[in-house]
Amino acid sequence: MLDGLTCPDSDDERPYENDNLSNNIDEVDYPPNNYEYRRRDIVVVVVGIVTYFLDWGFDILTAHTHWRNKDVIWFTLTVLFLSVPSLVVTFVSLSWYIKDIANENTPKASVNRWVVRSVMLIFQLGPLLRYVDSLMYGVVSRSIGRRGNREMQKEYYSKMLYEEGDAVLLRLFECFMEAAPQLVLQLYILTQQPDSEKYGRTWGARVSAMVLFASRFRLYLLAVCAAHWFLMVIWFMARRSFSDTCPRLLGEWLLSFLFAAVHIFTFINDKDEPTLKKYIAFYTICGIENIAMVVLWLIYANPSIWYYIPGVVFHFFSFFLGITCMVAYYKFLHPTVLPTHIVRDEGMLRQQVDSPAAV
Repeated sequence: MLDGLTCPDSDDERPYENDNLSNNIDEVDYPPNNYEYRRRDIVVVVVGIVTYFLDWGFDILTAHTHWRNKDVIWFTLTVLFLSVPSLVVTFVSLSWYIKDIANENTPKASVNRWVVRSVMLIFQLGPLLRYVDSLMYGVVSRSIGRRGNREMQKEYYSKMLYEEGDAVLLRLFECFMEAAPQLVLQLYILTQQPDSEKYGRTWGARVSAMVLFASRFRLYLLAVCAAHWFLMVIWFMARRSFSDTCPRLLGEWLLSFLFAAVHIFTFINDKDEPTLKKYIAFYTICGIENIAMVVLWLIYANPSIWYYIPGVVFHFFSFFLGITCMVAYYKFLHPTVLPTHIVRDEGMLRQQVDSPAAV
């Protein structure tokens, strides 16, 4: 999970994989497809760019709607839930670029390159820049591969993988630090409207429990989230989850704070090790929290509201459906074959050179 993650407090460069495993074994975290950048890969990146803009567009439209309706509190909270996670993601992206400067084995980026980075980061578009870099590296790798230059094809394909990995990780942080809290907020606002029944019921188990609880207890939900966040921080630090990634204690704390925020909504494996016990522990904690929130809501909510029973039924149905799908995935679909042979070029470190899109 953390293979592409640089500790905010570390000067270490990220490793650089330079070979591939057999294509007939389903492996993860290694260059796939024999370093061939396919058209479908281009489509996936383009879809990621489009969804990134759509996410921002819908957030801005939602904030504008609250402002137009003179709902100052909802407007302020919407903007706050949008801007704070975006600043965190920008800081993480910038820290990766800065650590590359400190790495003497990494070529220095040109002035033009830094101008593009600065502009994109100022406008909170860090993931978009990495998407574009990934796309350009992939296209170059595809073009070079067609000319028969295998070594350069591998090099640019590996650069594409790292940029794509960074983009995905940034979007992951943004998803659970911005999109998930934003969803809770907007669904809570809908429950306060007299015509809320006409809106679709597309709530997940965790989100539905939070929305139901917030509809009655409001700001007490922040206390629940803060307690869960603190518990996750202690969990990470007690297990020294990021000690291999961060040589300094400050870096471990920073990553623990960040990942704990994500764990308010979902589990992310923090290190490459057996996950069964961690999944059981995490979802047991979340299950207890969800049940407590739903039960308290049932006790104190008005039984006449339209979602009094449907909300509870949907919560438990979605929770057990999610657990069932997860068990089925790890039982039948998740790769379980461990790598038996990894070829590494010890003289090859990750290089960040000017992207064709940035000059």
